[in-house]
Amino acid sequence: MWVRRFLVSLLFLSGCIAAKDPNVYLVETSASNGRAVLAATRVVPDPHAGWTEVRGPAIRASPPEGPRLYLVSAMTDPVRTDVDNSFRLRVLAGFPKRVYLRDVYAGEKKLPAKVHDRERLDCGPGCAVVETVDIALSEADMRRLAATGLHLEILGRRAGVPMAVPSEYFAAVLEAHRRYRSGVG
Repeated sequence: MWVRRFLVSLLFLSGCIAAKDPNVYLVETSASNGRAVLAATRVVPDPHAGWTEVRGPAIRASPPEGPRLYLVSAMTDPVRTDVDNSFRLRVLAGFPKRVYLRDVYAGEKKLPAKVHDRERLDCGPGCAVVETVDIALSEADMRRLAATGLHLEILGRRAGVPMAVPSEYFAAVLEAHRRYRSGVG
C-alpha cells in the first residue's frame, strides 16, 4: 500500500515540479541507453546561486525493496572553485517509515555522502517516507565510473538501499558536462 502511495505522490510531485520547471525530467528510458540519457540531460542555470547545473535525467528503479530514483548532476562555476566541476549522485528511496539512511559503500569503500532530505508524503492512514542521499563524486570518479559503473549500498538504521548505476549513464552525463564546458552543446 505504501509503495502505491509513494509512487502516486512522486508522480504528483514530479508533475508539479515539471509544470514549474521544464528542466526537471523523469524519463522512461533505460539508464544503460547512453544516447537517450545524453538527450535527456539538461543544462539548468541557477540565477540565485550563480552556478550552472548539468543534470542527468531521473531514472526510476522499482526493486522488491521499494521504489527508487537516482540522477547525476554536475555544477559548474568558474568563479567558485569549490563548486566548479563537482558532481553528485542523488538517490531517493521510498519506505513506509523513516529508516535514517546515512552511510554509503561501494564494496568495502565508504563513499563521501550526506543526507539531503527525509520527507513524509501522503500521510493518511499511513505515511510514505522519501529519504534522499547525495554522494559526492569528482571528475576523476566520473571518468572511472563511465567505464565501470557503480554498485553501492546506502545503509540506514532500519534498512539499506542496494543500487546499481550503469557505466553508460555516467558516460552520458560526463559527455554532456564536457560539451557544456567546451561550448558545444
